[in-house]
Amino acid sequence: MKKTITLLLFCLVAAWAQAQNNVRSEVELVTDSGVIRLALYNETPKHRDNFLKMVQSGAYNGVLFHRVIKDFMVQTGDLASKTATQGQLLGDTPESYSIPAEICFPKLYHKRGALAAAREGDDVNPERASSSTQFYIVWGQKLPTNNWNGRKVVSKNTLMER
Repeated sequence: MKKTITLLLFCLVAAWAQAQNNVRSEVELVTDSGVIRLALYNETPKHRDNFLKMVQSGAYNGVLFHRVIKDFMVQTGDLASKTATQGQLLGDTPESYSIPAEICFPKLYHKRGALAAAREGDDVNPERASSSTQFYIVWGQKLPTNNWNGRKVVSKNTLMER
């Protein structure tokens, strides 16, 4: 069942000013199934600022989670999902711009609860540019932090709420 989401600014008080400090901006993601508090990393300023711009403009109000992969992630942000008809393919809506890659590995990685910008695969997107609107939340299973073996390590993110 598709869930609609509405994003509300959690820390409306000077979100742009917070971005200039070491304080992380936070956004509250309100869904039909509960609330998730999202922390935006200062280490990825272009992604953070774009996400805050989209939230403040109300762009995400009423969008659907259009991609759910059990034990991996849930994805949303396709603005066409607001008016989608039943059975309509979502996730490939053209966007007017992309966000340059801000990969900060190993400091920031796909741990459980991580918020990440969606992007096309390296074969068609060698610059690793991100979608300007679509994002996902890593769910995944918990693995020991020393169990790399070419797999993405995931761990608990205390910002997740239900």
